[in-house]
Amino acid sequence: MQLFKQIERLNLLDKLISQKRTGKPENLARRLDLSVSRLARIIEYLRETGAPIQYDRASQTYFYEFEYRIFIQVSMQPLSDTDSRLYEAGCIDDYGHFSNLNLGGNYFSSFLNSIFKNLK
Repeated sequence: MQLFKQIERLNLLDKLISQKRTGKPENLARRLDLSVSRLARIIEYLRETGAPIQYDRASQTYFYEFEYRIFIQVSMQPLSDTDSRLYEAGCIDDYGHFSNLNLGGNYFSSFLNSIFKNLK
């Protein structure tokens, strides 16, 4: 459930930034149930990935320099037997590598391996 909470936080953060209603970093962190330092790291990460987030000291709010949106959506639905086989994700072998992936071949398995190799 932590994933859904983080998605909700990012969507709320985007909404408040878009509306220029974040308030001071301390207030925004409290509203998002984060520490001020964690909020600063999130905003820095979003900036590094291209989000044009700035802070206006006079208005005491974060804002986007130009039209920009961050929107994360999760959709869950039952799969038919055919779809279930099509999206079979495989498993992790004894070496910590994914195998039997049918979701985009080598690129996808390499992508997943790169994410999870640091979790050991």
